[in-house]
Amino acid sequence: MKQNDVPVVLFIYKRPETTRKVINVLQTVKPGRVMVVGDGPRPDLEDDKDLVTACRDLVENFIDWDCELETEYARSNLGLRKRISSGLDWVFEQTSEAIILEDDCVPDPSFFRFCTELLARYRDDERVMTIGGTNYQFGRNRTPYSYYFSIYPHIWGWATWKRAWNFFDNDMLLWSKAREEKYLAKFLTSKKAVDYWRKCFDNVYNNKIDSWAYVWTYSSWMNNGLTILP
Repeated sequence: MKQNDVPVVLFIYKRPETTRKVINVLQTVKPGRVMVVGDGPRPDLEDDKDLVTACRDLVENFIDWDCELETEYARSNLGLRKRISSGLDWVFEQTSEAIILEDDCVPDPSFFRFCTELLARYRDDERVMTIGGTNYQFGRNRTPYSYYFSIYPHIWGWATWKRAWNFFDNDMLLWSKAREEKYLAKFLTSKKAVDYWRKCFDNVYNNKIDSWAYVWTYSSWMNNGLTILP
């Protein structure tokens, strides 16, 4: 596969300065298909409408290379969890794999080759659910290789397949049973980690946190998913 064969998904909202930085990188790699998902303005914030419009104008004016551009814009504000999840549902109705960026994740150009090669290599390996583009080891190498496997799905620049996204459980239907059976303690190595993630999942399950990323971590763990990290 060539690196511009894989669709690139860009989530935008109301940050034109960072959105422009991401688009600047896209201009250098020129993906052949760009799918832009945008949330709508919140009615109680005066600046939202203008900022949302500014971001959408950037898409129209600066994604100007020869590519297939598709947009899916919400008319009203859906919130982070619903916008990301519904946006990726829309994406994977049309493609079997994608590279995904949010408007505050500025990738190195090498990120696209990294994702493209590994999407192809692990396409049929259902153990792998996420390819992450970020590393928080602060220079510590886990292996002598260019990537390693983790249980933690980093989503600050990432890629996945439709077959993996099909496991996204936005309602966290298994969480009550998993919590009762102390599922987290079976594979997390410390009580501190168990307590932290149980609290995170409780807060999302009870709608105290508007997070899709915690739901993706939960969905990956409920299906024994692995993440590739550089």
